[in-house]
Amino acid sequence: MINTKSFLIYLIVSFCFFEACRQSGEFSKKERTSLEKDSNPYSNKVLISCNSFSGFWGWENKENEITFRLKLYQNKDSIWGQYCAAAYAGLRMDCSFDTEFNITGNIFKDSARVRFYSFYGAKNGLASLHCIGDTLIWKIIRWPSGGEVFAPEIARLNILKEER
Repeated sequence: MINTKSFLIYLIVSFCFFEACRQSGEFSKKERTSLEKDSNPYSNKVLISCNSFSGFWGWENKENEITFRLKLYQNKDSIWGQYCAAAYAGLRMDCSFDTEFNITGNIFKDSARVRFYSFYGAKNGLASLHCIGDTLIWKIIRWPSGGEVFAPEIARLNILKEER
């Protein structure tokens, strides 16, 4: 069953976050609606700012058979890492199985701006990362060009205990 107090705290914190993003212009109304649908009201964790972007993060959309994973590293205000996007139930794998960092950027408090490229030739993408507790929000600001991209436009990733 749902813990009412935790659920109310979750709603209040979520509302404050979305309101701040709305006022800053970070998310459009369509994107806020998408994030709200993707949220988990049954989580009994209180959301707080995360200490580090470093770690292994994951998101999946079972309905569309898409998974998205980020492995990130942080040193002070620098961030780098690699993503792996699997689409069409794994028929398209936008990732490298070698250590090839396709994400680099800078951190500003609980947010980061990162440049990225896909492993299907698309280059010069720009995304924002917002870290809240054990949740990381990925949002593509500028789509890479010159190839295919299977990363989602927007995703709410959770910290994973181990690589999958």
